[in-house]
Amino acid sequence: MDKASVARFLALVVGLLAYFGVDISDVVVDALVDIIVGGYILYMAYKNNDFTAEAKRATLVMREEKAHNKRLKEIRKDGDK
Repeated sequence: MDKASVARFLALVVGLLAYFGVDISDVVVDALVDIIVGGYILYMAYKNNDFTAEAKRATLVMREEKAHNKRLKEIRKDGDK
């Protein structure tokens, strides 16, 4: 789902709740937003860090490949002069 779909779905839910007279206090809304944001932060922290040995090896290989590609570009650049 993209961000626009989520926003439209939440707007629909809020609209339906208001239509049927369900009143949600600001405290509940604030708590839900805090929980959602906290969960998102934890997910991003997990996603952007290498926790497993396989992920650490993959990061090492990626760094080595980038360094190798950078050296090749420098060699090619020097050769073009």
